[in-house]
Amino acid sequence: PPTALVEDLMNRRGRRFRRGPIRGALTFAGFIQVGERRYAWVRETAAPELLDADAASLSRILGAVASVARIALLRELFGRDRSSTELGAALGDVSPGHTYHHLKELQAAGILVQVSRGLYRIAPPALIPVAIILAAAADIAGLRPGAEVEPFPVHPQAESV
Repeated sequence: PPTALVEDLMNRRGRRFRRGPIRGALTFAGFIQVGERRYAWVRETAAPELLDADAASLSRILGAVASVARIALLRELFGRDRSSTELGAALGDVSPGHTYHHLKELQAAGILVQVSRGLYRIAPPALIPVAIILAAAADIAGLRPGAEVEPFPVHPQAESV
């Protein structure tokens, strides 16, 4: 049966949550603590708003993380600062130029920040959204237990217009 959160999302009303046959809302939330740093993030998006999102901006973000090397860098940086030397080592036997190329792409997308000379971290506002992107990709790829579970059926209910 639907959880309380899903029921709450199903009950969203108003123009913001409906356009033609598209209706609904998505909620993304997370809490991550690494050492003493604590991150919490909650965001709700009306499903029709996804149709209005700038495709070039979305592509830039998804393209920035769509690389084995960049995912390795993000994993190494997850909740902690790392030097360019440490990040290069995480990529294996690559040139510093190769490492900096990937760091610059992640910075240009607003995913990474340079804390000081040669020291990087995932931008705090991006940490949980990046984790959510990776979790969604893992689900689509079937890499997490329960990922193969399809969305559960929802019984139709009378709607007010």
